[in-house]
Amino acid sequence: MSSKSPILLALGALLVCSALGACKKNESKTTVPGSWRTPEHSDQTFSSFFVIGIGRNDARRRLYENRMVQALERHGAKAQASWSVFPDSEELNKEDVLAVVAKGGFDGVILTQVLGVDQQHQYVEGRTTYVPTSNVDLYMPDYDQKYDVVREPGYSETKTTFNVETVLYTADEGTKIWWALSETVNPDTVEEIIESVANAAADRMKADGLIQ
Repeated sequence: MSSKSPILLALGALLVCSALGACKKNESKTTVPGSWRTPEHSDQTFSSFFVIGIGRNDARRRLYENRMVQALERHGAKAQASWSVFPDSEELNKEDVLAVVAKGGFDGVILTQVLGVDQQHQYVEGRTTYVPTSNVDLYMPDYDQKYDVVREPGYSETKTTFNVETVLYTADEGTKIWWALSETVNPDTVEEIIESVANAAADRMKADGLIQ
């Protein structure tokens, strides 16, 4: 039998993981700090969307539009990606888009584009964590408890934030009625930005009462 309590060993491992940041769950890195809606259309809802991603890279545009369509459908709406009609972004123009929207019977048009990328450099102070250890069984009423010291040195890091704008227009008049700015911090890949932005934007639209 080990001289150390299994419960204490497990607790020590958990605290070490927390101190070193090695056991954190990978969570979405996109938030939507705020959104805006015109008072004249405060009660209007939508059920069918034409999704347009604005960008020079056609592969990423297609990926975003597909993810946005999936996110909207998850909330019960119908949606179509613009690339299915306009395979190349160079072919997009206002007249053609309006014609497709009218023919398809959409009631809303979503446009998304990257507004900018911000970078901030900062220094994170080091810290010291004390992890409890003991060689006495936990079931004993009294025991001597000792602590191992885990020192985490300070380090410099760069905080990169992608600011993405999502706008909703009415399909019949082309009126801008809703706008939101999302922030994605330190994404690992472009795919992560696209996935989390699409989900965050669709979730906010649902929360704001735009999706039927």
